[in-house]
Amino acid sequence: MLPAVLLAVIIGPITGELPMPNFVLGSIIKIPDFAGIIHALSPFGSTGFPGIGVFIASIPTAISIYIIAFGDFVSSNALIGEAGASRPDEKIDFNANRSNLISGLRNIVQAVICPYVPMCGPLWAAVTASVAERYKNGRESMDSIFSGVGTFRWMTFLCVALVPIASFVEPILPAALSLTLLVQGYVCGRIAAEEMKTPQDRGIACAMAAILYVKGSAWGLAAGVILYLLLCVGGEKKDKRESMA
Repeated sequence: MLPAVLLAVIIGPITGELPMPNFVLGSIIKIPDFAGIIHALSPFGSTGFPGIGVFIASIPTAISIYIIAFGDFVSSNALIGEAGASRPDEKIDFNANRSNLISGLRNIVQAVICPYVPMCGPLWAAVTASVAERYKNGRESMDSIFSGVGTFRWMTFLCVALVPIASFVEPILPAALSLTLLVQGYVCGRIAAEEMKTPQDRGIACAMAAILYVKGSAWGLAAGVILYLLLCVGGEKKDKRESMA
């Protein structure tokens, strides 16, 4: 993914697809306006807590997000499991329950200080896949899975905090987001295809994806539940009756 981002930095401005980088050499480190952020975004600030109607209207979206988050843990378990199988020199202790609690506690703190939905997920699948693939190449390429993820996180923090770097890469953020979504879509699609064991599973997944894209999370979730009850639960009962007969 990194080579593609570097190519976007060079090719994008040359072709006119992306604007030229605006290299800012003012303040080196950006100190966020924490007081202003809390006042503008926190429910304890000027926005206040939403009414009960907002919570009720968001229930379908919340359920869909929970399913997506559960899928993130499935993806993480699969990616880390594949990486661990190729590196017997290190035991990777992945616990989905522990990660779920850590993610939930982080989101609770973030929700009352600075709610930011794009950063509330438990997994960045594209980066996890990139780290796992490099980890498979052996200790010479990456000493530990934890050092690989840690290095990425430290570099992310520094690149966001340092104004010259952030200003330089800002124009290519749309291309970087597209690459991230492409890699993440490929990884999640591959893992999902491996998890689906029956034709009914594959059909329901495709139908849910299409309806969710066209009509939204509530319609997609409802269609998935109905199709599961009709095709899987109903089909299982029918098969049992036929076997008993």
